[in-house]
Amino acid sequence: MARNHQVTVICSHFGAEVVKRFGYDLPVIVTEAHSPRSKAKFSRLAYLYRLYAALKATWRCRHYELVYAGSCYFFDLVPALLLAAKSSARRCVASCFHLIPPPVQRDGAWAVNALAYAEQRVMLLLLRLYRVRVIVDNKALLEALVKMGFKRERLYLSSMGVAHKNIIGEGAAANDSVNSVIYVGRRSAQKGVDRLLRAWRTVASEESGVNLVLIGRDGPGFDTDGKVQALGLNGRVSIFSDLDDAGVSRALAAGRFFVTASLEEGFGVSVLEALAHGLPCVTFDLPAFREAFPVGRHVVKEATDEALARAIVSLLRNPGMVGALRSEIAGKFSFESWDQVGEGVISWIESV
Repeated sequence: MARNHQVTVICSHFGAEVVKRFGYDLPVIVTEAHSPRSKAKFSRLAYLYRLYAALKATWRCRHYELVYAGSCYFFDLVPALLLAAKSSARRCVASCFHLIPPPVQRDGAWAVNALAYAEQRVMLLLLRLYRVRVIVDNKALLEALVKMGFKRERLYLSSMGVAHKNIIGEGAAANDSVNSVIYVGRRSAQKGVDRLLRAWRTVASEESGVNLVLIGRDGPGFDTDGKVQALGLNGRVSIFSDLDDAGVSRALAAGRFFVTASLEEGFGVSVLEALAHGLPCVTFDLPAFREAFPVGRHVVKEATDEALARAIVSLLRNPGMVGALRSEIAGKFSFESWDQVGEGVISWIESV
């Protein structure tokens, strides 16, 4: 689409980095108070600033035939709806990859979770009222939106992709010489990182010489360094906040297996990337994972710290099981590149 149409990207600093990484020479309007690489302390008020900056940028933009919101968060969707109305855009599209559960069903601070839940429900109402076409990433989410009143023909079930095709086989061989267990993703209570660190304390007490590698950035108010110190895990947890794509790929290729302690996922792109590197994944038994990743996972049936720790230890002590999972991934799982996924999405958008 970028090759055939004039495209302007309004996004955060991270979005601007993504545009650059994918090699697109596009006009980018950054709507964020500071770069995620800066030393400034992150504040939730930054979301409000981002909304304000996006609204200002939207007001200055010219008319567009298509407006796309990369998420249904208020700081993305509200400016997109304004721009669509201002442009009389024939097509308005948004992504919704996850339904936030009620606050009592979520890890983290109740007040924050309640606000996030209420905000998403308001945004979903706007999506429906303004008849926005919505891209989703799993069947359960599609059916949930239909039950909420969305027209099925306005929903598109998209697959997810990986950065490079034919990655399988680049991972390290399954043996005892690999001493890293990998997590990639946002570090927050909602992603289960508290639970993962508590489980790792048990693992570290039983298994020497194995490190947990956490790749990603801290979410608002989440202090991974402080939690590692409080649990006495210094020297047993390595934290990387600013790895580029190649660095993440090298870390995955060098890991023994991948682990996530999240109990709340719409899909799980980081799990997909790990599997694409031939890396078995320790996960809880989430419906989204059962649908998207039927092979290559060592499933934790009970959602407890102890059950997670036992699953990790069992794989660390059983390289044969790791090897069997790697063979299962290589033989039974197929992957699409993001280019292939994008072609399907663009075809759907242009057919609307």
